[in-house]
Amino acid sequence: MRTCVERHLPVHVFGPTGGRRAMVLGYHPGDPYAVRLTFPDGAPDGGVTWLIARDLLAAGLTGPAGNGAVRIRPWPNGRLRLAFRGADGARATVLAPTALLAEFLSATHTLVPPGAEPAHQPAPTDPSTLFPGPHPPLTTDHP
Repeated sequence: MRTCVERHLPVHVFGPTGGRRAMVLGYHPGDPYAVRLTFPDGAPDGGVTWLIARDLLAAGLTGPAGNGAVRIRPWPNGRLRLAFRGADGARATVLAPTALLAEFLSATHTLVPPGAEPAHQPAPTDPSTLFPGPHPPLTTDHP
């Protein structure tokens, strides 16, 4: 059985390091809500990676989606437009083949069907990891 999904797509990037490039899509059921979009650049760190919601990518196939740092929408000629805005204000726009993105999403849905994501999230072994940080002491007093 397949344990993850990875696809390499040819894309066109508009921005400071624009041009034809590769985009690597990655999905792992251990993080069932997320898709990794990596733009390799030959550097030791592997390039730039964006982590986006799988549902956001799926919604962008049929209409405008996103209202924050990532916005996705159908584009003419069988392409999908992905617009990224970094915390530093840097922007980049990517045009990717819609059919290949749809095939990738279909493969992720075969691995983890929509709605079944909670069953694929690992349960924390230490309850304190659910809510990190300082907590007031527990009491049995009720106001």
